[in-house]
Amino acid sequence: MNTVQTYRTRLDGRALALLALLLVAWTTTAHGQAPTPLPAPDPLTPRAPDAVEATASAGESALRRFEIVTLTALPFTAIHSFLIVKGVRVVSAGNLSAGVEGSDWNIVGASAAGLAIGIGLYDYWRMRGRDRNEPLLPSPPPPTNLMEPVAHAPRWSTPLASFTVTF
Repeated sequence: MNTVQTYRTRLDGRALALLALLLVAWTTTAHGQAPTPLPAPDPLTPRAPDAVEATASAGESALRRFEIVTLTALPFTAIHSFLIVKGVRVVSAGNLSAGVEGSDWNIVGASAAGLAIGIGLYDYWRMRGRDRNEPLLPSPPPPTNLMEPVAHAPRWSTPLASFTVTF
């Protein structure tokens, strides 16, 4: 009787090193974009009671927006990448229960990261040269004359259908 011994594969250190490198890069980028703190007011300096304080703009930089869009898209691209790889495995094996193997997870991770970065770059190029703090949806026009009486009821206040139930 032959016995087969199986050994657990060791975790590859390259993936952990790449993850640590990405974490450090994103952390330093976010920390570098943090707003500088305002100095504490001096209690000895007299202030005018009607002085208007200048507020810092609450805008975000283009790199910060790229980071937000990329990291937001990452879970969705990971799901889609997994479904694509699983679909390719099912079609190639001809069996619905075909599994995703070890090397396939590298493809899922790389394609998820590539798609998320592509979505972030698309948003970066689309928003290039625009004011990122400007609302993308236009505001409705203001009413023309509020003192004018309404001649008829608005369309949406009349019922669309009426139902009668008899027993």
